[in-house]
Amino acid sequence: MYDLVINAPNVRAGGGFVLLESILKHLDKTNLRCLLIANELVRKRLARFNNIEIHYVSHSIYARLKNELYIKNIAKKVKKILFFGNVPPVFNLKCETILYVQNAYIINNYSLNGFSLKQHIRLVIERLWFNFFYNNVDRFVVQTQSMKNLLQSKIDRNVELLPFSDFAYIEKSSVVNVDFLYPSSGEPHKNHKNLIEAWVLLAKKGFFPELHLTLDETNHQNLLLWLNDKVTHHSLKIKNIGHLKSHSEMLCLIKYSKCLIFPSLLESFGLPLIEAEYFSTPILAPELDYVRDVVKPHQTFDAHSPVSICSAVLRFLNKEENNSILQPEQFINKVMM
Repeated sequence: MYDLVINAPNVRAGGGFVLLESILKHLDKTNLRCLLIANELVRKRLARFNNIEIHYVSHSIYARLKNELYIKNIAKKVKKILFFGNVPPVFNLKCETILYVQNAYIINNYSLNGFSLKQHIRLVIERLWFNFFYNNVDRFVVQTQSMKNLLQSKIDRNVELLPFSDFAYIEKSSVVNVDFLYPSSGEPHKNHKNLIEAWVLLAKKGFFPELHLTLDETNHQNLLLWLNDKVTHHSLKIKNIGHLKSHSEMLCLIKYSKCLIFPSLLESFGLPLIEAEYFSTPILAPELDYVRDVVKPHQTFDAHSPVSICSAVLRFLNKEENNSILQPEQFINKVMM
């Protein structure tokens, strides 16, 4: 008999994996009888959890569907199952089921333009999966009020707001003296292009602040080629650190950066924002609901406008341009000069 089963075969990286690890660190110290269902690709990263039984699932659609049958078979020996990867169970199970929802793309028909074909297909399948089977869920859990409002508008069900995070361990980073940091993957909604265009505008005004990014060089080659072209043509001080080896290193970067800039258009939680506020790192972020759900930024901007992002950076640097309105006589004097 398991006290808790966590089903997370589609959680392999990013904020979802960070949050999953933080839960496992706690469960590993308890007396709860736990089973984790995880992706085979993260086996090495989970090897340190000695007190949690782990069942690994191959990285394929067939294996995911086979896993649904596995869950159905063990459900009669389980008190609760936490579905940690956005999609509900296919079957109506004989135990309490809890769905943790952390991807707004799955519960709303946001445009998928800019995603790779593989990502596009996956999101479409997961949207259909959610819409067909969400009635098999007893409880829905999210981490921000914006996500709660969105989910309740789609399913007309009660949604619990249960935000959590972990700041327990920081590993010293090899990167130092970071001015502006944007810790993010390169999906379209992360809005890197508007951020870089803002840095181009800053360069044209004679300002060259340093910006560090954390783009995976394998998954975002086209974006990095475009970025390198901008850096070369405008002498921008932008460095891509690449994918960090651990979340603790990310925490160290956030803690010792002079400012976290976060132009993302859409987030279910925005974990780096939470972490920056915890470490009292100044935050520049869009004037969007998901931001106000979790932090109070130092400066805000219109994430769709490079001009607005540029202005927010200048305000933060106390370099805001003086665009005072002239008196009529001053205007005439300027004209007559």
